[in-house]
Amino acid sequence: MIDFYATRDVKPTCTSVMLSSSAAVAAGCWPGAEFADQMNTDELGNLPLNRWEKQNIATFLGTLTDGYQPGAIPEPATWALMILGFGGIGARIRRRRAHKAALATA
Repeated sequence: MIDFYATRDVKPTCTSVMLSSSAAVAAGCWPGAEFADQMNTDELGNLPLNRWEKQNIATFLGTLTDGYQPGAIPEPATWALMILGFGGIGARIRRRRAHKAALATA
């Protein structure tokens, strides 16, 4: 990806539309843009980056994150307490309904 943006204007566009990316690199050309009308040609160009600079950019891009961290999976004891709590709430509701029904018939 870094090589693509650094040398987009230097290498010619491949003549074959069906050429894979690896075959295009081996042929010394870049595949044509899928949506050429949406491509930002102002920011693509001849950036003379050496191998070390490309590696540094790749390392930096690897550190970027959107901040998402998956939530922790609850432990079995947590699940047990949660199920016990729901059971207690259910029993309380059932007992309250039974008590209201007994008062209504009395």
